[in-house]
Amino acid sequence: MIHQSVQKYSIEFDAIYKRKNYSTPKNYLDFIQNYMKFLADKRKICDFQVRRLEGGLATLENASEVCKDLSEELAIKNAIIADKKTVVEAIIVDIQGKSEVAGKQQKAASEKKAILAVQAVEISAAKAEATEELKAAAPALAAAQLALQQIQNKDITEIKALANPPEAVKQAITIAFHYYARDSNDTWANVKLKMLGNMQLLTSLKEYDISKAKSDQANRCKQLLKALRNETKLDGDELQKHMDSKSKAAGGLFKWAVSTDGCFDIFQNVEPKRKKAEQMAI
Repeated sequence: MIHQSVQKYSIEFDAIYKRKNYSTPKNYLDFIQNYMKFLADKRKICDFQVRRLEGGLATLENASEVCKDLSEELAIKNAIIADKKTVVEAIIVDIQGKSEVAGKQQKAASEKKAILAVQAVEISAAKAEATEELKAAAPALAAAQLALQQIQNKDITEIKALANPPEAVKQAITIAFHYYARDSNDTWANVKLKMLGNMQLLTSLKEYDISKAKSDQANRCKQLLKALRNETKLDGDELQKHMDSKSKAAGGLFKWAVSTDGCFDIFQNVEPKRKKAEQMAI
């Protein structure tokens, strides 16, 4: 109400004294003062945000430089990694190849081991069988050695001195000759020369190696033995006694020949088994 009256009197004052009079309300002055304070506060906030923004931009710029350096370093390391990756891939391929080869070799080794295990059993069985069969030759070998021990050099000399010994003596010595010498000429003159003419005959016969005997020698011996059995109608101990009665040396050489022939048959049966066992053991 007072404020409105001031406006009314200000108009009258202007009309009378030609002078303007203005009245400003107190709340407007307060408004101005508050506005100036608010403006100062806002300026402080804006200045702070400006400084903060400048700091952020500087940080971003620095981060950009760091990122650039890191990108260049990363590019170099990627190139190194790419080279090493190529090497590693090559190594992996090589390892895979070698692993495959090793796997095949291991499989082959396992198969070979299984085969060898079977062969070991077979070899053992073959050796055992050969050993057992060779044992069967022991009596014949012993008989051959015993027959030779009963012969003396003078007995050989006695036969050699005969110009024409009995036919049974010739036959007995000729049968022994075919194992003693690999010679198909079994005339009495040749037998005397090559067999009875050897001063170390008994020693040679005692050291005789049955493994050196050949099938053709054994066949000639067997043919003469068969013919002698057919002629005398005797065999075994009776035939041996018949030969002993003709001559001590002839009987001993005949027994050596018969025993050696028995050993040859056993050896011929055993030798393939022994060789097979040796081959399997290789």
